[in-house]
Amino acid sequence: MKTYEVEIPIAGSICIEVEAEDREAAIKAAWESIDINGEGAGEITWEYYEQITRGNVLYAPLNEIEVVEA
Repeated sequence: MKTYEVEIPIAGSICIEVEAEDREAAIKAAWESIDINGEGAGEITWEYYEQITRGNVLYAPLNEIEVVEA
């Protein structure tokens, strides 16, 4: 029997509610609220993929920061 290391691409998103004056301040506050242990991370969603991209198609649910007023 052989031993293999298998890396599976994952894509995820973290939804964090913050108070801020504008979009840029909201993004900064969100980044600052996350610590390495995931404390304060809000709603976390993981999805698993055979591949993340093919050609110019992205299969992940999000490819840039999205900010929506709550």
